[in-house]
Amino acid sequence: MTKDEITQKQLESFNGRILLPLVEAGAILGYRKQSVYNMKSRGVFPVTIKEINGKPMVRVADLFTFIQE
Repeated sequence: MTKDEITQKQLESFNGRILLPLVEAGAILGYRKQSVYNMKSRGVFPVTIKEINGKPMVRVADLFTFIQE
């Protein structure tokens, strides 16, 4: 999925979720799981990552701000 393919309908499909698991956010951006973890370890994932209960998460709002840039 490319940035151009993200639509308002897809945003609504998150059913009001505020956070997404890092791998899911990466998949939306078109990255494979291992690439996402490599980017995280190098500190170059394009969206801010929050650690919530030890799990890497991405805010939906931050993800879609990045997509719209």
